[in-house]
Amino acid sequence: IRSGRIVTQNRPKVRQVQVTANEDGQRLDNFLLKLLPGVPKSHVYRLIRSGQVRVDSGRSKPERKLEEGQTVRVPPVRVADKKEPQRPPDAMQERLRAAVLFEDEHYLVLNKPAGLASHGGTGVPFGAVESMKLSGDYEFLSLCHRLDRDTSGVLLFAKSRPSMLRAQNAFREGQVQKRYQALLCGKWEGGVKDVDLAL
Repeated sequence: IRSGRIVTQNRPKVRQVQVTANEDGQRLDNFLLKLLPGVPKSHVYRLIRSGQVRVDSGRSKPERKLEEGQTVRVPPVRVADKKEPQRPPDAMQERLRAAVLFEDEHYLVLNKPAGLASHGGTGVPFGAVESMKLSGDYEFLSLCHRLDRDTSGVLLFAKSRPSMLRAQNAFREGQVQKRYQALLCGKWEGGVKDVDLAL
């Protein structure tokens, strides 16, 4: 109260977030971690355990699988101010758009250039997935696998959560064949050799 007047501050409000088809089958904890970037994991789990997060008005455990159409109550959470993310150069985005090898309603296949990370991370402000998302053409876009930063080649993106899970399962079950080519400088010695090591 100041000078007899009540001063109200704009505070974050409780949100009611509906689960979409792309989030169907996702765990509650992972759903919240994606919805609340920058909030520590420990705080997200505390919100769930304390009952502040509810699914269709009921308490839930972190591992609960969400279903399309359900409503998740998300309490107000303060998030530390983050620096403005670094944008990829326009030339890089144009280069990636031109590098699309195939696209349908489920998947997008990109010829990733060497020197570009698959995704941003520590010390890497952006990668191929962040650059492709900036086009605004995709409601959902997720990597199905990764390639090392210095490796060029085919990178598969899913355009929906079910498509991503199908592709990840195919990679896990060995239903996808990967072929790598290495270019060597100098003269190869020792004849034909088999290399049977994890890449």
